[in-house]
This record gives sequence, structure tokens and C-alpha cells, in this order.
Amino acid sequence: MRRRFFACVGLSTLHCRHYFVTAPSFQQRSSNTRISEFSTPSFGTVPHPASSTSSPQDQLGNVKIQPVQNVTSALLHGPWVCIMPQGIPSGELMFLPCGTVFFRPGTDLGQGAGTFNVTSSGVFNMTLEAYCYSQTTQSPPNEVVTLRINAVVQQAVIGSHNAVILTMQGKCNGQDFQAAKMDGWTPETQTPKPWAPDAHISTELNKVIPPLPVFAPRKKLDLSKYKVGDLKNIYYVPNWISSEEETAMLKVCKGTPDVAKSKLSKRLVQEWGCTMCSVCNTSFVAEGNMPTWCTQVCDGLLQNGIFQVPTFPNNVRIHEYDVGEGIAPHVDGPIYVPIVAIVSMANSCLMSFYKRREPYKNPMDHYDDTFKFDGEIAREVPACSIVLEPRSLLIFTHDVYWYHPHGISDKTVDSLKEEHCGPLINRHLLTSVSKEATELARHYRVGVTVRNLLPRCNHLPTHAEYFMKRAIEMLKSPEVNGTCESAALLTKSRPPSSTPALPQIRKAAPAMPAKKLPETPSHPPRQPEMPAKKLPVTPVHPPHQPEMPFTQVSHESMHQQQPVMVPMVPWIPPPGTPYANMSLPPTQFSPEIERRLTEIDKKVDALTKNFASFQDEVRGVMQALLQSHIRHKEDQGQIMDQLSKVITDVDNNLRVLVEDNLHQNLSEKQK
Repeated sequence: MRRRFFACVGLSTLHCRHYFVTAPSFQQRSSNTRISEFSTPSFGTVPHPASSTSSPQDQLGNVKIQPVQNVTSALLHGPWVCIMPQGIPSGELMFLPCGTVFFRPGTDLGQGAGTFNVTSSGVFNMTLEAYCYSQTTQSPPNEVVTLRINAVVQQAVIGSHNAVILTMQGKCNGQDFQAAKMDGWTPETQTPKPWAPDAHISTELNKVIPPLPVFAPRKKLDLSKYKVGDLKNIYYVPNWISSEEETAMLKVCKGTPDVAKSKLSKRLVQEWGCTMCSVCNTSFVAEGNMPTWCTQVCDGLLQNGIFQVPTFPNNVRIHEYDVGEGIAPHVDGPIYVPIVAIVSMANSCLMSFYKRREPYKNPMDHYDDTFKFDGEIAREVPACSIVLEPRSLLIFTHDVYWYHPHGISDKTVDSLKEEHCGPLINRHLLTSVSKEATELARHYRVGVTVRNLLPRCNHLPTHAEYFMKRAIEMLKSPEVNGTCESAALLTKSRPPSSTPALPQIRKAAPAMPAKKLPETPSHPPRQPEMPAKKLPVTPVHPPHQPEMPFTQVSHESMHQQQPVMVPMVPWIPPPGTPYANMSLPPTQFSPEIERRLTEIDKKVDALTKNFASFQDEVRGVMQALLQSHIRHKEDQGQIMDQLSKVITDVDNNLRVLVEDNLHQNLSEKQK
């Protein structure tokens, strides 16, 4: 049970507690409180109607469904509550006049996007790609779900006052689909403020780290042609980039200022793309704060179909390996979508995959052999190995991502004999390395790793929606979708010989107060393989991803150096990340800690048991929401009808009084 507490969100004890919160689409409530209110990101809270044994038709009263004429995408513009088939989270659809639609799940995390079209008679169809996952899951899904919806746009006419609500009835992947537009919404008053990356920062960043002068558009890849080995889901694409593109990428990478790099014990690392959520300060959100050349590479992977619109690449790590450097065997864990794409440059190296390992029941056991060049895993003969040649692309996903550790040795020469490296699964595809070679000398190499870093909150959905919309528009325009985000950036003047300082990306986010368990180490644990090595001037970075060491900097040195904030992803360790200097004495786990952990286990277990019931309740709540909204319209109509009757009665009475007065005055005058 304790494994679930530590591993379900892939964080350390200090960070775990921030993730056990109710999804923001609901009012705060305890696990034993029945849902009494429901809210969505775009519209307010609606009371949950009292339960009734009567049918919806009996509850809704005088409601007539009528066809709609002259339907356009502009008419659909706005938020719709949707009830999806069983197994797909219901939530909110936001239709845009341009034909793009966004999906926000009601209880789960994640997002979706797609395109739709509608005829003037109301015939509607939509293709929506969605990637959704539970807030506390330790196994995010492997695949994006594609939803194909065919429906008819109609209007529900309510009461004698003829109030109208737009509705949809149809099929989603062959199952029933319902949706209703929330009236009262106007684009002028209720549209969320659009978000976009800071243009000034992007411009200044491109002066320091220029875009690639050439990067050709990519076509969709049939990955089945590039599958290698017997393990599932390993693909090797030789010559994914051209020699000209490689030369340009290496020039940019080597010219990047040292302040943007972190020196680890076995490699030099840059990291770009995400930041901490400014609302909760405990979750990642896409920010696009990366050099344009990284965006160009990400665009190419989107064009290939390796990443999809909802799982757009938002995290880029550039590793520079010198002779005798590498990365010890490890698995990446549930903080990413389980897709890894690695572009290799400069020279070849050997990456090995090891035999399948089930997740550890106790995460602490994982630290005994991961991220260690001399650990138990590294001493094994690999299940298979693959030579990463210059300009090649390696992709691994699904089962290999979750269960098979991968790594690059720190040797100066790699043996290519099967008794040492296991089966060499791409030997038949090698071009720069002899197919009969028995060893591989190591030299300077650069690897660009691209992934999607998952948020664990939905506070800033407009960030993801910006990138999803951009991806949709880029994929619609294949003639330009391989170039950088703005053609004007390519004509910017190149930086002078003395490289200017990086722009200040953002101020450090204020740390949220956190309750620490007794005797918890005061600093984030470090990886055992990586003692920190200081550069001549040590920059102050936000905390990094698991492999990055945490360097303590005094307040005095911070003021003296006036550091520049570099857009590194904040450090939160996933399961399987070894902690340096974490050899705990036997007395570390005191009875008080055990008692506290047992209490937390019980709370987690209670949340887990209640979470499944939330899904069913939400479906009922959404159905009730539609009924409540329609009943509200009907009540308004009845009030208007009664008011009209009162006004008519008063008007008649006044008319009678006036007529009586006139008759009386005439009679008096006649007398």
C-alpha cells in the first residue's frame, strides 16, 4: 500500500501531498461528501437538482426539439457541456469559429483538440484527439484516443415563452453522444484571455541562440518500416536529418552560452520548454520558452506523426557527451507521455536496453540499481543494444518505455559483440559504422531528447490549447510547416562575436509553504552518479529534472552574481530516480514516521475507493446539469407568462377605470 503513496504520482514525500487534491472542475469537498455542485472552466456553478424518480421527460415539462436553419460555425462558438460514452471522461467542448475545437475533461486531467464542420441544415461531424489521465495515476495512457462524432444540431424550445437552447444528439465512436450549449456566454465578456509565449523573450533568445537557417518539412512516417529488434516499440530511423541540418544544429548547440547549460558528472545538459504552474507551484505547464531551433525539431516530429496534437512536444533536453561519459540505466517514469524521441549528432554511441522489470513495490529498492554505472542492471548483459549513428532518430514507447531500463555506458570503447551488448538490433541499417565492426570508439556526441512533460493540474489550460491550435494549423499547411515559427526570425541579424547574455526569462516563482514530515531531508535528494561540478561562474537555475544535481547557493552569492534565470524545467523526481546521499540510518524511520505514513496510506486508499464512483456521479451530474438548465429556462418562462398576465389584468382594470371616469364626466357635463 505504501508503494501507491510514493509511486502513484512519481514524486518525493515532500511533493506528493500537493497532488492529492480534487480536480479543479469541482468545488472543494471531502471524499465522503456527495457532489452538490458542478462547475466547468468556462461557466459558473450550477446547483445539483434534487434526485427524483420521475423520468427526465417528466421533469423537463414543456420542451420541444426543433431543427435549426442556417447553422454556421460562428453559431456554435462557445462552451458546450458534453456527455461522452462510457470510458471517456465527459467535460467541456469549446468551439471556435475557425473550425477548431478544444476538449477539457471534467474530472480527469489532460486535454484534447480537433476540427469540426457543420452544414447549414445542422449536420455536424468532428474528429477529436484526446489524451486524458487521472490526477494520481502512476500509469498515464500509452495512446491518444481519437473520437469521431457525428451528430445533428437542434434547438430545444422551452415553455410558452419559447426560450431556446442549442443541443446536439448523435454518436461518438458508435455510442450515444449528447451536448448542449450554455447560453448567457458571450465572446466579449467570457472568453478566456488568449495566451501566447512572450514574443520579446523569443526575439531576444533568438539573438543569443539563433534558429536553424534550414530545416526541411517532414512527411508522415510509417513507423512499422523502422521497427527493430524483438522488443515491442523500438524504432530506428537512419538519416532523419541531413548533414547540412546536423552541421547547423551542432554549431548552435556548441555556441549556446554556458549559463544555459548544467554540468553533470557524466554529461552537459540543457533543458527547455516548461515551467512551474504559477497557480499551484507544484505542476508543470508548457510555456514554449525554448530556442527556435528546438521548436523546429519538435515541429518535424509532429509532422512525422510521432507526437500527436494533444501530446505535442513541450520538453527538449540537449545532452553533450564527451569521451568516457554517458547516462546509467534508468526508466523515465510517469511524468512524461510514454514516447521518447532522440536525435543523435556528431558521432556514434551504443544505447542498451535491459531485461523487463516490474515496478518496485517499495520505491526505495529502485535506488539500489538505477542510475548507477556499476549497479545490478549495468552488470547484466543487455536484452538488446542499438548503435545511434549521427543524424539518426531513435523512438521508443509503450512497453519498452515503462519496463525496460535504457542507458549509455561511460566507457571509452563499446564492445559490439553479442556476449557483451546483447543482440545488436540495427546492425543491418548501419551506414557510418561497419556492419562487421566488433567495437565502437567513443567521441564527442550530442543527443537531443524530445518528450511531452505531463502537468498534474489543469489551472492553465490555455497554455496547452495555444500549442494544440498551433499544431493543427501547422499540420494543415505542409508547405510551410517545417520552418520555424516565424519566417522573420530567420532574417534577424546574427549575434555579435561576443555572445550577449541570455534574456531574463522570468522571476523565480515564490515557493509554496509545505509541511515537512519529521526528519525529512531539507534539500531535494541528488542522484548518486552525479556529484555537482561547478562552472567558473555557477548560474542559479530553477530546480531541474531528476538527473540534475541540486546546488545550494548562499544568499550572498546570489546577490553578488545577479544571476540570469534560464528556462529549465523545475526539478521533481519521477519513480525510479535514485537519490544521492540518501543512505538512511536504521533509526531514520521512527515509529512516528511509520504512524504518519500509515495514516496517509489510509487516506490514499479512501481516495482511491471513492475516485471510481466520482466518474459515475459526474455523468449523473452532467445529465442533471442539462435538465436543470432547461428547467431554469422553463421557470423563467413561467414567471414571464405570469408577469404578462398580471400586466394584462392591470391594463384591463385601468382601461375599465378610465372608461368609467369618462362616462361619469360625460354624464355630469350633459346635466
